This record gives sequence, structure tokens and C-alpha cells, in this order.
Amino acid sequence: MNNKQQNILAAALVLACIVLRITSQNTFIANFTPVLAMGLFAGSIFTNKKIAIALPLITMLIGDLYLQYTYTTHHTQTPGFYGMSQLFNYAAFALVAFIGTRLKNKTAFNVLGYCVIGSLLFFSISNFGVWADTTFNLYPKTMDGLINCFIAAIPFYKNSFVSDLFFSAIFFGGYAVWSANKNPSTVKA
Repeated sequence: MNNKQQNILAAALVLACIVLRITSQNTFIANFTPVLAMGLFAGSIFTNKKIAIALPLITMLIGDLYLQYTYTTHHTQTPGFYGMSQLFNYAAFALVAFIGTRLKNKTAFNVLGYCVIGSLLFFSISNFGVWADTTFNLYPKTMDGLINCFIAAIPFYKNSFVSDLFFSAIFFGGYAVWSANKNPSTVKA
């Protein structure tokens, strides 16, 4: 893929992921977003790894700015910026994109494995951030508080995990189809 194609793909991914993220917030399908899958995919596909890691962060920031605007103008009940734990989310997305840079052999099995690892890392880091956050102090800063935080997060993880698998299949599958159509001689029967 040349630089022009990568730039077009990057812009399309960011735009699509922002729209899907905002839509999921406004349709009560909490945590069903393509951002993690996009970070994993971008890390794996893009030659410029700094841009690949920046894409999910840019997507989150633009989405958060929009959500904050609609929250402050009383159009939604979901704030874009909600505390220190959000920094853990951003760091987790950057880490997943970095992990994607290590995904070289893009077989379905490898993509699935990386997706599961990325999803579990995001769950762990983001919920640790919720526990550590002093903005709302939702959980006591004890081992019991940490355990209760993770237990309370399990129901939310279902949508996250399904969306991570679903969007990874779309991104990596779509790219495989595009690559095969671009160079049909590389397709193995």
C-alpha cells in the first residue's frame, strides 16, 4: 500500500470510528466501538508506526470533544471527558496499537489471538484506571476495592469483547479481500 492509499485509509478509519463511537453512545449499545480493533489493525498495516499508534488516540480525542460539546449543550447525558481514568483508556488504546505493530503474519488465528490479548489488556488497564481514579472515588483504594471494580466491569466487557472481535474481522477481513483483489496471483487455493 502506498502513502496516498495509507492516508486515505487512515482518514476513512478515523471518520468511520468516530461516527460509530458516537452512535454507540447515543443508541445505548455501550462499549460497542471499533476503536480497539482499528488500533490493532492500523498498527499491523501502516508502515508509519507513529501514525498507526496515533490513529486511535485521534479518534478518541475527536469523539470525546464532540461528546463533551453535546453534553455541555444538554443534547446528551454522556460527557466526553470524565476524569483521570480516561487517561488509562488512551494509554490502553496506544498499547494495543503498538501490539498491532508486532502482528506480522495476519492469519485468522493470529488476528484472533492478538484481538483477545488486546481486548483483555484494555479491560485490565481501563478498569485499573477506574479504580485508581480520584475524580469520583468509586472504589476504595484497597485490594477489595480493586476486585470489586473488576467484578462490576464484567457485564460491560461483553459488548467490548464482541465489538473487538466483530470490527477486527471487518478490518482485517476487508483488507485481506482488498489485497487479494489487488494482486490475485497471491491468492492460494
